[in-house]
Amino acid sequence: SNNMMSRRRSAGRTLFLALFGFDPSTPQEDIKGNVPQALYLMNSPLIHAMIRAGGNTRLATILRKHPGDDDAIAEVYLLVLSREPSASERKICREYITEVGHRGEAFEDLMWSLVNSSEFLSRR
Repeated sequence: SNNMMSRRRSAGRTLFLALFGFDPSTPQEDIKGNVPQALYLMNSPLIHAMIRAGGNTRLATILRKHPGDDDAIAEVYLLVLSREPSASERKICREYITEVGHRGEAFEDLMWSLVNSSEFLSRR
């Protein structure tokens, strides 16, 4: 039911804030990830559901909006890291997408790796 889904989302947000909340006055270079944060990002059903390439997720919308991989790669980087990918990052992503052979699966992997990166953990 919608009410149960809403409660699950709320519980997920509460846990996320408890794990990732920080004092906004802390300098960015002093913000470090920790083991509970890393485990949450790697194993959370909520995170896994959010990075799916199907349904009504942001990733699914990006893939529908951008049939070309370069534009989709750029938008995923903007969404997750708030920046464009470098030329070398873009090249690595293109090669990986080709290697995997399934666009949706490759982009799920890309998004998962960005969400689990140290750069993501230190973003504000």
